[in-house]
Amino acid sequence: DDRLVRTLESERYLVLNPATGRYQIGLAATALLHSLTEPSNLAQALHPFIQALTDQLGEPASLVIDVHGAPLVIDSVSTGFNPLTSSIGPGRVIDSGTSTAPGKVFLAYKGPEQWEAALTRPLQRRTPHTIIDADVYAAQLERVLIDGVACDEEEHFVGLCAVAAPVWDGAGTLVAAVTVTPIAERFQGERRHLLSEAVKSSAVRMSSALGFVHRADGGEDLTKMA
Repeated sequence: DDRLVRTLESERYLVLNPATGRYQIGLAATALLHSLTEPSNLAQALHPFIQALTDQLGEPASLVIDVHGAPLVIDSVSTGFNPLTSSIGPGRVIDSGTSTAPGKVFLAYKGPEQWEAALTRPLQRRTPHTIIDADVYAAQLERVLIDGVACDEEEHFVGLCAVAAPVWDGAGTLVAAVTVTPIAERFQGERRHLLSEAVKSSAVRMSSALGFVHRADGGEDLTKMA
């Protein structure tokens, strides 16, 4: 059925190989298989923190991992039906990850060499707010390393914002990002600061639970750990 194939292709479960003219397994299918194996233990271990974050803030919260450069949701807690967030559930690959807060976290901590490689390709415009200028985007990545959080201000969905922070394991490996996704009206002024600090604090607690030791002076060079 051509419609089924087109749907699977649009969702990245299938990808057309131009050299052979044949379809092959796409990133979304690979990510889905990945989500059913190794990350399940991580999601289980950190679910109480995701639940606590939603309870604290009254905002949807998710745990996201990086699969071959694409953010994959492995756990989430919602706050009721919201058409903007209902499709971002476990097992979902977030398309155009560079426009998302978790995608910015993963790329930022890979370091400038990886930034350059990623930014040689045109950035996909998802909304009128999406950053597509490579220099502006690189400056945002530098800011992530300074602030410890990344923000998406209606860059992926109009009307929806997000803030994300890195989660590290005991070996100093960036294993996930924790994110909350408030509607735009709830991500302004003092509340924006409150959400950012709450997500950072949650990420610190998650990392500690995984055995990561935070230095009191906050002086880790985490770009070398990722």
